[in-house]
Formats: sequence, structure tokens, C-alpha cells
Amino acid sequence: MRFRQGEHITIVGTTGSGKTVLEREIVWDLPFTALLGTKNEDVELYDPFQDRGWELTKNFDPSPPRDDSRVIFRPGLSTPDKRGLERQRQAFEEMLLEVWNYGGWRVVADEIWYLAVRLKLADTFETFWSAGRSNHITVVAATQLPVQIPLMAFDQATHLFLFRNTDRYRINRMAEFAGADSGELRRLIPTLPRHEFVYVDTRTGLLLRSMVMVERG
Repeated sequence: MRFRQGEHITIVGTTGSGKTVLEREIVWDLPFTALLGTKNEDVELYDPFQDRGWELTKNFDPSPPRDDSRVIFRPGLSTPDKRGLERQRQAFEEMLLEVWNYGGWRVVADEIWYLAVRLKLADTFETFWSAGRSNHITVVAATQLPVQIPLMAFDQATHLFLFRNTDRYRINRMAEFAGADSGELRRLIPTLPRHEFVYVDTRTGLLLRSMVMVERG
């Protein structure tokens, strides 16, 4: 799968499906890419990126001195209350505004539900999805909760990766907005083995079935 700057990617998969591994494989060698780190600590997510040279930071520079800039922007959650959430929301909002003004970045939202719903940044992401192409901005969004995220995560995505799910309501939502053969998706999604997924090119309706290779420690 190849994508152009300004195209968007959405990945839907439960814990252990291979979603995060796939996400890494897609983005971790791409320049001008920022992973939005919502958790104070996340060994499974942050460490593999840092091992590949990504910088973990609380300060975002949209015009870095190196043209291969790859960062994990992690403002952290200082307190688990409304004030802490508001401070974190403001930090992400300011960072995303810098991305919008500068353009040319890839933004990786590993848990788009938390950012869009919990931190109330849905309007910002919907603007990125609907008008990001003009600013050469790509959003790579991942989630476990396909029924609770903005619809634009599906209908504005050029590339969809859908892992196994057995909840009929969630399957119907994914199939309805995938821009492909909805009947085939409803048949395939609940039958996928672990680490397999269906890839959908929403421009052409192309469906491909593949899998993530997960290394065992």
C-alpha cells in the first residue's frame, strides 16, 4: 500500500489484533511525522519508535532543522481530573494548530477516540480530514471503538485497515462507510483470524486480505 501526502488512513482493531504493529510499519520511516502520545507511559507504543530514533518530546517544532524529523509528542496527563484533561487538550490543540499552519506533516493518532471524544478535539480532526489535503497533511488514525469516533475517520479516509470484530453493530458501521462491497465486508470481518485484516482502497473499492507479521520475544 502506498499513499500520497494529504491522503488519510484509518485502522480499526482490538487489543492484540496487530493494529499498533501495522501502524508502525506504515509510518515509522517517514519524515515529518508526529505520533500523538496520549499516555504518560506506553512501552509497547513508544519504545519501538524510540528504538528507531524517534524523539520523545513535550515541545513541538513544526519547522525542525532536520528534514527527517520524527517525533512522539507527549504532553502528558498531569492529573486525572478535568483540569488535567483540559491542560492536555490545550497542549494537543496548540500542537495541531502549528501543524495546520505549517503544513506537510503526518499526524498519527494512535487512539483517535481519546483525542476526538475524551479531549473534545473532534472539530479539529474533522477539519484535518476534510481540508487537510490543501495543507498537505495526512492523518493516520487508529481505534478500537469504530462506533464512537467521528464518521469522517471512515468516509474521508483513502485507506482503511479493518481487523476482526464480532460485534454486529460495529461490523455494520465499518461496512457501511468503507466505500466497498459492504456485504463482503460483513462476511469477512467476523471470520478473520488474529493478525489478519481487510484493506480497503476507498477510491476504487478494492478489497485485499492480508496479515501483520508479529515478532515473538
